[in-house]
Amino acid sequence: MHAADSIRASVRAVRACNYEGPRIATFITAADTDADAQRLFTSVQQMTLSRLRGTLLPFLPEPVADFDALANAEERQRTDAAARAAINGSAQSLETQLMAMLEKTGADEIMALSFIHDLNARRRSLEIIAQARERVHARQR
Repeated sequence: MHAADSIRASVRAVRACNYEGPRIATFITAADTDADAQRLFTSVQQMTLSRLRGTLLPFLPEPVADFDALANAEERQRTDAAARAAINGSAQSLETQLMAMLEKTGADEIMALSFIHDLNARRRSLEIIAQARERVHARQR
């Protein structure tokens, strides 16, 4: 089966479910600690900063220890505003933030956007997100 056929089959399956619930998408960055997740999230902040400055990065930048050192106060305020719905942290923090996001928005589904420079860290982040998702689902039942 070609990729296009697979995509068409998936779209038909989703349409057949008649799912009409509200959905949102946001940046989600997870790590074993809140501090590690925040450091990983600086790649997204750097992409946002680059866009605000009118340049586009050709690649996802490596995380930095101190994003504040890269941006002035106005740029920091604008990058914070652009990422106001982002969810970052450890598994426990994610669970709390996901529950709050679902309650605040009334969404039935959250799509995780994950931009993490290191592929192993990205895999680990997705594992943590999946674990938090399962705990959120269990609490909602």
